[in-house]
Amino acid sequence: MSKENAVDFIAKAATDERLKQQVQAANQPVDIEGIAQEHGFEFSAEHLQAAIPEIKQKRGFFGDIVDAVLALFAPAHDDYPATGESPFSDDPNP
Repeated sequence: MSKENAVDFIAKAATDERLKQQVQAANQPVDIEGIAQEHGFEFSAEHLQAAIPEIKQKRGFFGDIVDAVLALFAPAHDDYPATGESPFSDDPNP
């Protein structure tokens, strides 16, 4: 398992339409691991995380598959305060 395998897998997914659709449909990093294993690539989510800087540098080469991978590893995109307080102040509908 290695970072290089993760980069090679993303490169293959960029050129294989069926594989690209599978990666773009993934909901969790472990989903990408499973898809990669089905295609003979062994790496962990940590390896994929380590490969992200290299993938970002070659964004044009990898095409829109990068957006799917980066979305899984990006921080949450919510507007909740860091304090953990709820943004709602009313009682729920009974």
